[in-house]
Amino acid sequence: GRVVAFEPHAATIATLLENVSLNGLGERIDVLSCALYGSTGYLPFLYRSLTAGSGLSQVGATRDPFGHDAEPVSRELKAVAAADDLIASGTIPPAHVVKIDVDGNESDVLAGMRGLLTGASRPRSVQVEVNPEGGRELLEWMAEIGYRETGRHRTLCIQKSVNEGADPASLGANVIFQPASYAR
Repeated sequence: GRVVAFEPHAATIATLLENVSLNGLGERIDVLSCALYGSTGYLPFLYRSLTAGSGLSQVGATRDPFGHDAEPVSRELKAVAAADDLIASGTIPPAHVVKIDVDGNESDVLAGMRGLLTGASRPRSVQVEVNPEGGRELLEWMAEIGYRETGRHRTLCIQKSVNEGADPASLGANVIFQPASYAR
């Protein structure tokens, strides 16, 4: 298989490139240091932390996936691209499997790949981090474009919160979708 990885975080991109190299996968993994989004251009990327591997940095938002506002520690004007535009230009091939975890911008990323998701060569599996903020709308949108939920899993941290009595609906989950017409 072939992987196309998108990473907008400046410190994390260096770690990703190092891992690809150390594992000898440079011929199988294309790394793009931009953010997938609903449109193509340049937007502010707001860093929650400058540490590699840290989370919750986002394109154009200071609100985290749980509805809390936070001040960014830094900001950068970042290239953003819609997956449909990258596919149309021949920059990347259409994906068979998609994983999206963008700390709150999932709906924007999905909007930028609507053509892929609804086209003749639609992905056979799409995993999306679904968060409390906007999660219901995202699930409804995926159903409207012909995808059904086929699985759901939580990170260890979130599962621990559920085990301690937290309401699962108030926490995020990784949701796996397949086209409603997909036969395994």
